[in-house]
Amino acid sequence: MGLFGKKDAPAVDKIIAPEIQVMMLGARRVGKTSMLASMYNSFSNVAAGTNLAMSKKGGKAVDDSLEHMKALFRSSHMINDAVPGVSDFSQTQGFDKIDFMLSIARKKEKPRVIRFVDCSGEWINNRTKEDEVGEEIERSEVVIIAIDTVLLMEENGRYNRLNAVQPVTEFIINNMNPDAMVNSKKMVLFVPMKCEKYYHQNNDSGSIFYQKRMTAIVDRIKEEYSQLLNFLTSPNNKKYFTVGILPVITLGGIEFDEFTIDNGKELLTEHIQYRYCEPDKFAPEFCDRPLIYSMLFVQKKIFDNYYAKAYDANKGKKKVRATIIEWFQDKFNIPKDMDYINELNKVAENVSTADYPGFVMLQDPESIEMKAEIRKKG
Repeated sequence: MGLFGKKDAPAVDKIIAPEIQVMMLGARRVGKTSMLASMYNSFSNVAAGTNLAMSKKGGKAVDDSLEHMKALFRSSHMINDAVPGVSDFSQTQGFDKIDFMLSIARKKEKPRVIRFVDCSGEWINNRTKEDEVGEEIERSEVVIIAIDTVLLMEENGRYNRLNAVQPVTEFIINNMNPDAMVNSKKMVLFVPMKCEKYYHQNNDSGSIFYQKRMTAIVDRIKEEYSQLLNFLTSPNNKKYFTVGILPVITLGGIEFDEFTIDNGKELLTEHIQYRYCEPDKFAPEFCDRPLIYSMLFVQKKIFDNYYAKAYDANKGKKKVRATIIEWFQDKFNIPKDMDYINELNKVAENVSTADYPGFVMLQDPESIEMKAEIRKKG
């Protein structure tokens, strides 16, 4: 039986044990699985000082990708050497569903489940799969649009069509009718990956791109995804969608070098060359941010749902039944909604946007950073 009894079981399930679904859309070989691997690997750093823990259920491709990325730095090499097989990560077939299990240390009961649905890039261009992809988008509270930054930026975006901008745009527009959706309010995150070269140039005081390069990525995304952004920020839709751009550094010590392709030829993975750079180690940055902002977005939902059920709207006081049940939860060491909310607030305190070049929240109708009590450093 849930917190408020059998009668309210469907709503209670959303409060007590919500299943957060994050849909990941992007072209083939863009690096979605690699980002998931770096994201999972980085979480412990952000959760330092909290009682949150994360484990994973399934996701062999994520494990393989993480091992592959780390192995790239174990081979004998020097700075500026070419990187062998940097893009040869496994390809997702159909949907790959990976559960990240968020729990509170030393507390009983099952953890909160954050389900990532990694959609095959081939399916984005396959109209016969539109219904299946659309259903997964509908179930999701968060949609991540993965972008290969090299294709976006190099040679003035000559190869950016390989990011499947138009198919992704059409999939989302065709399958996001807020008035008809159960999960009408969503967060849509544009996540440019493989940003190493541009991040390093942005931080190099001797570069002509100093403090300009990451902003240029944002500007290019606004230009290339203008049709989708216009849809998400239109007067009819802006109240439904929180929209942000969150660049990530997937590997750290490896950056784009050059295209090795003859004019008129089709660009293939093997034509995109990378090289070792400083820092010469597996050092992803900001990969945890899409996960954190996804959790904080849903934290707001948990927060609102909890108070709607546990408090008397007319008197503004907690219901006696809720007080009794929470006493029971404390006595038997069962995590409460407020336990998760408070721990996530600690995570928010660890997250600084001041040192996060390229980060921008384009639209935030719910003001989630205030309502979820997110406090930033800097």
